[in-house]
Amino acid sequence: MKFSAVVALILSCGGRLVSAFHFGQVHVGRAPICTSRLRQVAANTQDGDTVISDVVSYYDRRLERVELETLLAGQPSCITLLLGPRDSGKTQLIRKFARDRLLDGTCYIDCRGFRASNPADFTRALIKQGLPASIAGLPDLSGHWAAVKVGLGGQQLSIVQAVEQYTKKGQPVDVQYAIDMYSELLGAWSEAGAGPHLPRPVIVLDEANELMNWSVEHAADLHALMQYLKKITKQDRAAHVVLVTCEYCIQDWLTKAVGDTAWSANVVGDFVEADAKEFLIKHSGLPADAVVSDTDWAKIYEVCGGNAGALVRTVAPYKSPSNNRDWASVLEAVTSPTLEAVEDAAKGGDGWSARQYADAALLLLDHKHNAVQQAQMEALIGRQALLALIRANALCLRPHSKWARDISEEAFERGIGVNKARLVTAPSTVALHCMSMLRQTLQQPTRATSQQPTRATSQIHTRHVYKYIHYNTSEVRVFIQILASHHKICFMAVRAVVDA
Repeated sequence: MKFSAVVALILSCGGRLVSAFHFGQVHVGRAPICTSRLRQVAANTQDGDTVISDVVSYYDRRLERVELETLLAGQPSCITLLLGPRDSGKTQLIRKFARDRLLDGTCYIDCRGFRASNPADFTRALIKQGLPASIAGLPDLSGHWAAVKVGLGGQQLSIVQAVEQYTKKGQPVDVQYAIDMYSELLGAWSEAGAGPHLPRPVIVLDEANELMNWSVEHAADLHALMQYLKKITKQDRAAHVVLVTCEYCIQDWLTKAVGDTAWSANVVGDFVEADAKEFLIKHSGLPADAVVSDTDWAKIYEVCGGNAGALVRTVAPYKSPSNNRDWASVLEAVTSPTLEAVEDAAKGGDGWSARQYADAALLLLDHKHNAVQQAQMEALIGRQALLALIRANALCLRPHSKWARDISEEAFERGIGVNKARLVTAPSTVALHCMSMLRQTLQQPTRATSQQPTRATSQIHTRHVYKYIHYNTSEVRVFIQILASHHKICFMAVRAVVDA
């Protein structure tokens, strides 16, 4: 029996491509927003920092903790990138891990606490808060460590003497000095590990995106640092290095810095709906007598999704005497800052036009998972515009991770035997909700001419962009070749093969 396959390709007046594919009873493509859908809930970077207690942020992160411990218990093989929405609990997860592993040589450096974009300040942190401090805090340095010697200035020093010498006042604070120091100490660590087993040191850099802000004049130092982190993980396997950030643009930056095989990403996602509701009611600080009806919760989840920070931000306005515990007013207060940011992005920016943002937002709103594979988004708005939107935190580029459960596995699938796709998502569920609020404005045909593209975007549009979108199921394969130029979609070939 043959399965029917219907492919509808519609070209809108604004140059936007909407596609719907029906395979038997499975519907992939255009779908209305609903609160029960698994969705990307990356927190918006314009929402502002939320101070969340350790207990709140660490709530229900048992799965991620097990995965993290398993990863870092083994031999290093590459730099670990820990991504996730803002306020999803990444920092509290890694801090708790570091505290529990303090006596095993784990060092945690929070780049928020100093000017990490300044090489001298960053080097001081590596020296004062990094591996030397971890070694100095190890128990029983007089035991098997006593035989370990570190060569320094023509002398053979004990590990304690070496740490004291390296960290005393008046020492250089340049990157090469820190690299040389770490090389000696990691060598000593390996020598000590030849006796009683020692886990590999773990070096955590939280808010690691600050490294991207080093100035051009320090490019050589940054290159030396990144190559060294690659060396001690991938080549020497001497230490684990964990970079923590909510800035998804760091992925392409890392690839340029160390290559695409020298790092791997994992994601601490937001809560799924059931966990998010329990978190709000029992762990967010909401008053014990608060009333959250099913109708209230549907509205809350539509706006906040499962992001811990967004849910916590509902508590203060809910408690406000002037609010009278009205959830509609609470959600308006939570939405307001992000709505302004989305409205600004919708006007166009450095590297994208208003039309490109509108096309991207509408595609996300209409997609089943509110998440679109990278190739499909690039075919619609162009690669450079997409990267510009990601750099501006107007969109996110989410890699697949078995740690996260807030986006369905189905959304990442590209076909049998093919690596999982990266997904383009809104930066948060709050931002996605704001896009929905602006849908009528985004759909206006006049937006195609109301905002002139920036110079960078205009240069992109002078070239033809070829993209292939490959949809693969057990019933049908559809190959679509799209030629995109100046937002006018020209279909060169459409081929559908229906299996019996």
